[in-house]
Amino acid sequence: MLLGPAALAGGPQGLTGPLIMLGAALSWAAGTVLIKKRGVWQSHAVVITGWQFVICAVPMIVMMVAWESPSPPASWQASTWLALGYHLLFSITLAQMLWFMNVNRLTIAQATISTLIIPTVGVSSAILLLGEPLSAKVFLALLLTLAAVAIVMLQKRTTP
Repeated sequence: MLLGPAALAGGPQGLTGPLIMLGAALSWAAGTVLIKKRGVWQSHAVVITGWQFVICAVPMIVMMVAWESPSPPASWQASTWLALGYHLLFSITLAQMLWFMNVNRLTIAQATISTLIIPTVGVSSAILLLGEPLSAKVFLALLLTLAAVAIVMLQKRTTP
């Protein structure tokens, strides 16, 4: 729905990416609900994150081998290795561990809505670091997003 006619114009091949993203969103939602339903995890967030990486790596490697033809890692530049290391350590590992800790601490609504901070930081960073324009619409969207996060996060948690 969000991609509109552009995704449909590409035929079945044009829908592969959006369907994978929809599957990822659905599995993320199901995982979050299951984590919350199970209760507080006995394992540390690092262990849970490690297992998630192991389980997710298998289909990702299979899809990479089937659909891509990457150059061998030995031929990668130092900047590629640095970017990959940064992405794995901070963008994925740290973010996942914080996510699991948030899910244990907060309600699902609070944990989920807190992720709206991510695009807010991204848009703000693009304005500050890349010089992208700050239009009235973008400013209003950022304010409304932050207001939505504040409304949910500042609610008092009711005990069941």
